[in-house]
Amino acid sequence: MHVITNDKRLTWALGGVLVASLAAYILTKLTLFAGTSLLSFLALVLVDAAPKKMDKDSLSSTLKETLIAIAAAAAIWVGLCIILQTSSPIDVVTSCSMLPLLERGDLIIIQGGTINAPSINTNQFTNLNAQKKQCTIERGGTSIQTMCTSAIIAVNQSFGFNSSNDVIVYEATPSSYGLIVHRAWLAIEDNEETRYVTKGDNNQIIDYEGGIEFPKRSKVHGKVILRIPYVGLLKLFLFGQFDEPPGCDTRTIQ
Repeated sequence: MHVITNDKRLTWALGGVLVASLAAYILTKLTLFAGTSLLSFLALVLVDAAPKKMDKDSLSSTLKETLIAIAAAAAIWVGLCIILQTSSPIDVVTSCSMLPLLERGDLIIIQGGTINAPSINTNQFTNLNAQKKQCTIERGGTSIQTMCTSAIIAVNQSFGFNSSNDVIVYEATPSSYGLIVHRAWLAIEDNEETRYVTKGDNNQIIDYEGGIEFPKRSKVHGKVILRIPYVGLLKLFLFGQFDEPPGCDTRTIQ
């Protein structure tokens, strides 16, 4: 006869609260549900890690299992780095600038190597011009017309949004912007290093117009090859990012 212990009941209960809280947060975006998601997750970890008895053997066994889990996680991470050819094979989307392709809280898998984007050879960055067109901004049930960057003009050619171009993850300059997950519109080859023109699909302007330098190839961690919806929300909550950042209530239609 299978017996369900109190520990198992508690684990199932906390798991149910976690799933329900995450679902409620996704639907409502209320901070309350972000908090209950985080608390139930931490409680699950504590219940799972806590020794069944407070004796020497139980404590030793728990410590051993914890060290094995840490070693296994480290081995998996190193393995992913080698296989995917990048130092950061996993990340989380923190903003809504890539809607509708990527949602805030999505876990993304990143691969290094070749970036798919049109390429030109020039060192005349000052000769790049942003082409503007009218676009629609939808916010809170209302729509307004404004001007958005629709293309970049370089060496007498026009380069704009192309869904086949890779979405890349790069270290922004200034560093206060952190890691950015945006689409590569254009690769610019000069005598020193490749740089990229990038833009969020849900943004009105390219990153450079917003004060971010064209990222060098050495600052690019790789391209997004897989999205796992909402799995990364717990990481955001762990770092206190309960509220949606500006722009998550906005849709840019070009």
